[in-house]
Amino acid sequence: MHNYKPPMNANLNKEITDCLSHINIDYMPLHDVFRTIYGFYKTIPTEIEFAKTLELVKLLLSENNIICLEGAEMKQTNKSIADLIDFLQAKWNYQEYDEINYGIWFDKKDK
Repeated sequence: MHNYKPPMNANLNKEITDCLSHINIDYMPLHDVFRTIYGFYKTIPTEIEFAKTLELVKLLLSENNIICLEGAEMKQTNKSIADLIDFLQAKWNYQEYDEINYGIWFDKKDK
């Protein structure tokens, strides 16, 4: 597997809005970030779809006052955005998507 990294894309505005609407109501798992882009009928992303999902995660965290929570305890991560993206990419590369799809959550900073 190669590490495909698409350029940041302004076309994610609708997806950002959809994610923020979801997060305003409840926590949002990583898997739902993926499905916001590609549809709720999808179960596992392709490599390119996962790369695009990571792009959206980066935008949510860096520009939208969103935090990342890890594990069943939903503790705020101590990873930087870059380290979190690298961690998620590594999980993907080792075919461990099932460990992160509902193990990584997003919420508003000021809830």
